Amino acid sequence: SLLLAFEKGYNAIPGIIAQDISSWGEMKQVVRELKKPEVKENFKCIVVDTVDIAASLCEKYICNTLGIENIGDGGWAVNGWAKVKKEWENTWNTIQMKGYTLVFISHAKDKTFKRKDGTEYNQIIPACPTVYNEIVRKLVDIEAYAMIDNGYRKLIIRNQDDTIECRSRIKYIPTEVDFSYKALSNAISE
Repeated sequence: SLLLAFEKGYNAIPGIIAQDISSWGEMKQVVRELKKPEVKENFKCIVVDTVDIAASLCEKYICNTLGIENIGDGGWAVNGWAKVKKEWENTWNTIQMKGYTLVFISHAKDKTFKRKDGTEYNQIIPACPTVYNEIVRKLVDIEAYAMIDNGYRKLIIRNQDDTIECRSRIKYIPTEVDFSYKALSNAISE
């Protein structure tokens, strides 16, 4: 795996291969490198940590390209949101189409929602802004929530009571598994 480190949170992970990224221009350079056969030979999986920061850098890049301060400035004439969405989507699609597995890491937040009957409920959702998260969701087969419960590290893959946003395209995968590659791989195989 190659970690695209949009934040420095990997120092305690032994053997990690990381590429620090502090601008979307650097991200575009990484995409060019990932297209090279000699790079593809070394990596099978690209991990993005965090997608929240990557989204912010992508938006800032488009703003700079358009000469605006905020992505909504200029209205329809500039169409900043369409341009940032296209840049975001094209970047991850390019990496995925080169045969890499993509893993996106996002921080989480607790959000209150209102049902049609007026009652409210809370749900843990990705902190990544919705416009970016929707594109990421189309690319991934599993959207899981990692947590520690009484010392037990686990991935919640399907949530029974809507308190956590998670899902899987794999129909019969368990609702939760140990937080390890082996456990997830076995659950997918089964």
